[in-house]
Amino acid sequence: MHYEHKKGLLGTYVNKDLLDEYTFAHALSGYLMGRLGFGMGFVVLTGLAWDWVIERQLKDAYPNLFFHPSQDEPEHILVDFSVFMGGAILGKRQNGNGRAQ
Repeated sequence: MHYEHKKGLLGTYVNKDLLDEYTFAHALSGYLMGRLGFGMGFVVLTGLAWDWVIERQLKDAYPNLFFHPSQDEPEHILVDFSVFMGGAILGKRQNGNGRAQ
């Protein structure tokens, strides 16, 4: 089933516009993974797997689990993944070693 993109709380189209109200959640998720010491390979794999595979399949199978069940546009996925990785790098750096590993 196809769901139309709808405007969210910030006035942007969720899952379509480059930024939406869930962008911060991606950054925070990455930050927590980095801060908790997950390896960067695992972080990259997790970010890609979630945005390109898992979330898409969940939205198709269980749309009622999502406030906005429309599929993410590719450009939006790139931004979500980028802020996720930025958060992970920041979390790694705040672990005290001064650089992401």
